[in-house]
Amino acid sequence: SNGWGFLVTLLLTLYTGELLPAVAFFSRSWVYWALLLLRCVLFYLGALLYTRLMQDSGAVAAVFVTTMRKALTVVISFLLFPKPWTEKYAAGGLLLLAAIVCEYHGKAGDAAVRPRQDQSSADIARELLSSMSSRASEHEHEP
Repeated sequence: SNGWGFLVTLLLTLYTGELLPAVAFFSRSWVYWALLLLRCVLFYLGALLYTRLMQDSGAVAAVFVTTMRKALTVVISFLLFPKPWTEKYAAGGLLLLAAIVCEYHGKAGDAAVRPRQDQSSADIARELLSSMSSRASEHEHEP
């Protein structure tokens, strides 16, 4: 899939005329190439760690971790770059929380982490983290 993505990006930048200006920009300094290489390495490591998380802890845990990462990114963005508060941010936050709940309920195929009616969100998160850590410790003791 990365090969197809590269091909489509290459063809689109050729078609729009953005390829040559991009090459000219990167040719100005080796620092730009170094930053691009760093970005590629970090993306590769992220994919590698996500795959490892899926193998060690399962799909539910991986989805939970990536969803929480997205939510924390939004929160940290507000902390580091203060913005005037509007109703749109509140609506967006509620939609984000709704998406997290829907994603959790939609992908929680593991009966050990399936929520009960009387569980709070904090209880669900604790149970999920407990399940993740027990799976990880099981994999550590495998021959």
